[in-house]
Amino acid sequence: MQALGVRYVLHAQPDGEEARSPPDDAVLRRQFGPVTVGGLKVTHTVYEYNDTNVGNYSPTNVVIARDAPSMLQHLWLPSFDPRQSIVLSERIEPPLVEASGGKMFFERGAIRVQAESQGHSLLLLPLQYSRCLVLSEAGKTKLLPANLVQMAVLFQGSVDLRIHFEYGFFRPGCRRQDLADLAELGIFDEKGVAANWAELHPYAISTLADLPRAVGAVVNKLRPAGR
Repeated sequence: MQALGVRYVLHAQPDGEEARSPPDDAVLRRQFGPVTVGGLKVTHTVYEYNDTNVGNYSPTNVVIARDAPSMLQHLWLPSFDPRQSIVLSERIEPPLVEASGGKMFFERGAIRVQAESQGHSLLLLPLQYSRCLVLSEAGKTKLLPANLVQMAVLFQGSVDLRIHFEYGFFRPGCRRQDLADLAELGIFDEKGVAANWAELHPYAISTLADLPRAVGAVVNKLRPAGR
């Protein structure tokens, strides 16, 4: 949970139910109630995780897995530590060293990442990987899918970069790339999705050939009923 950026966990326990065990590595911070909710008395308990990933996880041990089931096998191992290890679908050639000063935060219109390294390093970010997320300094750094659902940044030296979300009405192609990536991992059949793309996304424009269909769909949507 910490690797995904989760810091707090809230448990709601109705009176009379067996007490739940606290999450692993979590510390009890506060308890509220009981309060009456839907006719039941409920006690709320807040737990806090230590060492939550805020862009400071810099694993150096790379595990290669080509499909989703293989990735999950590694991620579910009790010995797997996302602070030290990372699951990728492609091998990284240069040896990795641990980065320092890694942090991620949000600012207007972008996600900002800062870190320093004495060589090549990876930062595991608490973000879902998507082809729609692009770097402000693509030549200096690279975004990689990691741990099945997360994003990692491969970089060298000192970086202060911004990640932008570039999906829109005229740029929906990145979502199709995301679907192709999921199909490659064996999560679903891409052919079935491709066949229904126009039906599922009538306003999307991936190429100029889609423009007449998309414009027609918009016109039909805006046309008053009965005309």
